[in-house]
Amino acid sequence: MNRLLRYLIINGLIVITIYYGMYKGNGGALNIAVFSLWFISISSLLLLNNTVVEQIGDKILQTTVPPIFDRIVDLGIVLSIIYKGYFWLGGFYIFHLILVKSARERAEKLMKKEN
Repeated sequence: MNRLLRYLIINGLIVITIYYGMYKGNGGALNIAVFSLWFISISSLLLLNNTVVEQIGDKILQTTVPPIFDRIVDLGIVLSIIYKGYFWLGGFYIFHLILVKSARERAEKLMKKEN
């Protein structure tokens, strides 16, 4: 339940700040949205390290929402930021999604080796 609540709060805030910042013209919300997406994109570079994936592997594999819902939210985020002209941010966010996917696959392989 805590993971679901955290997921809804984080993604809800990102979606709300994107909406009010990019489509309603609120500069502060735009700054928060852009900063949040850059922070998420850059911090996902930690997933390139196998030691990090080994340490948090079980947490990466736990899902709180159906994967299709998560992909729809991520697709909406990517399309919104690219539509508004943030091409670099969109590219880095796509790179973040690729890193998360590969980290989940590596964590699955590690779990299979342990069993």
